[in-house]
Amino acid sequence: MKNELDRFISFINNADGEVHFLNPDNSNVCRIVESLKHLQPFERPDMYAKIGNHVMIIEHFEFDSNRNVRRKGSEGKAELAVFERMADNLQATFEVAKVSSELKSNHSSMHYIENALRGFQDHCSNIPAYKQHLRGDNIIDNASTIETGFFIEDTTILGNIYQKHPDSWEPSITPLFLPYCKPFLDAFERAKDVDLIFSGSYAISKYHLWFMDRASIERHRENQIEVEDIEILNFQPQAMAYKVLVDNEKNEHELKK
Repeated sequence: MKNELDRFISFINNADGEVHFLNPDNSNVCRIVESLKHLQPFERPDMYAKIGNHVMIIEHFEFDSNRNVRRKGSEGKAELAVFERMADNLQATFEVAKVSSELKSNHSSMHYIENALRGFQDHCSNIPAYKQHLRGDNIIDNASTIETGFFIEDTTILGNIYQKHPDSWEPSITPLFLPYCKPFLDAFERAKDVDLIFSGSYAISKYHLWFMDRASIERHRENQIEVEDIEILNFQPQAMAYKVLVDNEKNEHELKK
């Protein structure tokens, strides 16, 4: 879909962001980048690129590190939805009207990886349906070579950050990146129908996008993280919204003086 494609492109083109790709095969990197230039929006999968008989398909899904309540989804998203309804119902006046709220959350590294793996496994099961939809629109046929990928976005408000070497004299904080989490690397390695991972996140005032193919799994394993061994810093985000009416006639009168 167009919104998902726009979101993906925004990560690639973000001037304040970083794009990472750990793969010794530069020709494969160049081929993937060339395919990305031809992306078009679609409905299940969210986007595809076709060059000759080669078709790259990408489906987007989100997760965060909050506890997931099956019927309501992520607690963090539920808190944000409540605030957004409050902001929408705010009545504008000539005085500034505002509403603020603390978005209570319960982050953990285990919620993080459980939510990511649940989304990954659910979307892997839909791969045959994605290909069938493309076939139905004559985008792929029996001669097509198909490369399947996911754009996986960590939407945790303020991002996920943990302390490296917390017991040392000089502990440092660093973002938690999905491509370095051992359980996710294991899941990707088992998912033979998945060729590419694009992992997006925001942390420490910067957007990050990781390109990952099957050939780069071992490179990521060199610095893989045992997720249960780390503790995510639990920030409490604050949200605030304002509304105010502007008297255009008064403003025009002031300009004429």
